[in-house]
Amino acid sequence: MQFEENYRKRLLSLKDEAYYHFIANLVPGSKQIGIRIPILRKLAKEFIKEDYQKYLSIKSIYREEKIIKGLIIGSLNTDFKNVLSHLEDFLPEIDSWEICDTTVSGLKIFKIHLEEGLIFIDSCLKSNETFSIRFGLVLLLSYYLKEEYLDYIFKILKNLKSEEYYVRMAAAWLVSYLYIMFPKVTLKLFDGS
Repeated sequence: MQFEENYRKRLLSLKDEAYYHFIANLVPGSKQIGIRIPILRKLAKEFIKEDYQKYLSIKSIYREEKIIKGLIIGSLNTDFKNVLSHLEDFLPEIDSWEICDTTVSGLKIFKIHLEEGLIFIDSCLKSNETFSIRFGLVLLLSYYLKEEYLDYIFKILKNLKSEEYYVRMAAAWLVSYLYIMFPKVTLKLFDGS
């Protein structure tokens, strides 16, 4: 596959040695090249203008390839069902908090599809996969902190059973923002009222 080979050669040529060591400590265990996020954002924008489907279909090896995929999906100017379809295909590749959170930050399309988005979030939260669950929680944090979704969010938090570190951290992050925005009702989450 010449396309894949050329793609990886290009990515490898962008390695930043100092950043490689920094990110290796920040996201341990990830196979990565060491390319900074602003460069990955520029590449994703470029690839969207090309045939972005080619980039989404590559089986990712490196962290940077996964981040690029997430950025592409988040930037798609297409219908919501298409975005969700790409997300469903991509979710199994998410294997770090960084890839999860970077992808969610680009999914501004959720702002105008809140109700439809809940179906996708439900499927994430019912998963047994750590980063799928985290993905659902970070989507709630990013786009659903509104009064009309508080009961839904509190129900999710009360029923959350995962003891996985990255799930618990996302839940704590969500609770902290809930407390900042809705302190009285958030306190009720803890006193059982």
